[in-house]
Amino acid sequence: LLAIINDILDFSKIEAGRMDLEEIEFDVGLLMEDLAHLMAFRAEEKGLALICPANPVGNERFMGDPGRLRQILTNLIGNALKFTEAGEVSVHYRRRPAGQGRSRLRFSVSDTGIGLSAAQQRKLFRRFSQADSSTTRRYGGTGLGLAISKQLVTLMRGDIGVESQAGHGATFWFEIELRDALGGMAPARIPDLGGTRILVADANTTNRDLLHQVFEGWSVAHGLAGNAAEAIGMLREAAEEKQPFALALIDMGMPDETGLELGVRIKDDPVIAETRLVLMTTQGARGDAQMARQAGFHGYLTKPILQSDLYDALLQVAGTDAPDRLITRHTAQEQPQFSGRILVVEDNATNQRVAAGMLRKFGVEIDLADNGRQALERLHDVRYDLVFMDCQMPEMDGYEAARRIREPASGVLDRRIPIIALTAHAMAEDVKKCLEAGMDDHISKPVSLAKFRRALERWLTEAAETLDGQTSPDRVPSVSSAQAPVFDVEQLRSLLEGDEQLLHEIVDGFLSDLPVQLDALTSALDKDALPKAAELAHAIKGAAANVGAMRLSELAAEIEQSAKCGESGQVKAILEELRRQHSQFASQAQAALPAGESSGAGPIP
Repeated sequence: LLAIINDILDFSKIEAGRMDLEEIEFDVGLLMEDLAHLMAFRAEEKGLALICPANPVGNERFMGDPGRLRQILTNLIGNALKFTEAGEVSVHYRRRPAGQGRSRLRFSVSDTGIGLSAAQQRKLFRRFSQADSSTTRRYGGTGLGLAISKQLVTLMRGDIGVESQAGHGATFWFEIELRDALGGMAPARIPDLGGTRILVADANTTNRDLLHQVFEGWSVAHGLAGNAAEAIGMLREAAEEKQPFALALIDMGMPDETGLELGVRIKDDPVIAETRLVLMTTQGARGDAQMARQAGFHGYLTKPILQSDLYDALLQVAGTDAPDRLITRHTAQEQPQFSGRILVVEDNATNQRVAAGMLRKFGVEIDLADNGRQALERLHDVRYDLVFMDCQMPEMDGYEAARRIREPASGVLDRRIPIIALTAHAMAEDVKKCLEAGMDDHISKPVSLAKFRRALERWLTEAAETLDGQTSPDRVPSVSSAQAPVFDVEQLRSLLEGDEQLLHEIVDGFLSDLPVQLDALTSALDKDALPKAAELAHAIKGAAANVGAMRLSELAAEIEQSAKCGESGQVKAILEELRRQHSQFASQAQAALPAGESSGAGPIP
């Protein structure tokens, strides 16, 4: 229901001419790679291959609204996954100059789904409409996604269309025109893999074509094999010609035998046993990494694979002298280190743990404040380099604190200190409110290592001279509480970039804090203190989202809204469901994160 309401509100804003587009700098390559991770779980659930992007995309930067561009792509990819039962969904990107410092960007989303007849295509892009009533009943949906996408593309001075035949899949495309960022196109990565011959063994033609283009761009010699027998033959032939492949990049889902089985065969063959192996898998099930290590693999990457992760992993595999070390995207991603002292202003204990745990990975010193008033006191006594400021807090919120800091008579040691808002909202009007209060930038919740990294790269400039930083805020799509997962552990792992110990600590702390917060919420309701109840529900909402408790977060959001509307009876009804979901979350967390799995983490209650 919340998703439907959001769609209707978006459409209403567009119809009324009240939809304002942001114009901020963003990296289209990073946007597409982030989008691939967001949609990967839905593709895996249906057994589909999601290839995004399906062609190499460099670090091309433009001025525009990345949140709305993400919304269009999410709608098109979501539809493609919905109407495809077998095969793949691929996303292509192309750029061409439009003159006067502008570029024309073309995106296309192709699938192997049910396709559309000419008559059905004529009904597309209309509000509250799908191809026909039978698809609406079978696949669900409001019929607003494509209508909103068309309107957004039009606002971006673009065009949108579809190419399809019934039963033969579909390709939805759109073109938009954007202003080039002042820095232009980022320089290409210097090919340090030169001289390393790599064999790709993957049954998926689109994946092979993508990797072929990637390696061509890196000037890396490579070969392509579509099955295990072909891979073995190419490896042996190259070895006999004294031009062996140093690396083999092998897909887990080969048709004749699994990637693990192929790896064992290679290691058992003395002629090609020295080949270093990297496994690619879409499953990423628990235990796969251990099996890959036992089979003789040096690297293990889960799809979708970011080109930067692939490059770093291959570079490490090619240079490793540790036969027992398995290179993954997490070990390949060594976090950049910064120098500085940072103040995190956040009233929620779980959110404090999340932010502090993530930021400490970057080598910075962290202090905490529970509200704006405490922040002012610390800024009077300590010269910080950066402030991360929550917007909604008791006693003094982030907006008021930022205004006080900027006042000439504030008494703080550095009135010009960069202030970055931590906000659950990333719409243009919310960003404007932060800037008007004196803040310099914003990060949307739930936070992630990538978001913090981009902020540090931008604002701790002296420590970031050699880093490629971007500042494109991510907009997290809302879902209804009935559809939201009880515990999205994979999303949390992604946000923490695989740090199991920090994951345990955060979930453990959340489960310890939540009963106290629920008791406080109950007490506020007993006293009919609805403003206090709304404040407590807001805190629970943010903390739950940060630990992947999405259903809890959505229920807390409903309580917050009902309390603000004075609906005490509705709040009490939802509170009972919130308590039930707390028990379910605790059970799922216990099953997903058994005690002792990561070093240093205590048991989950």
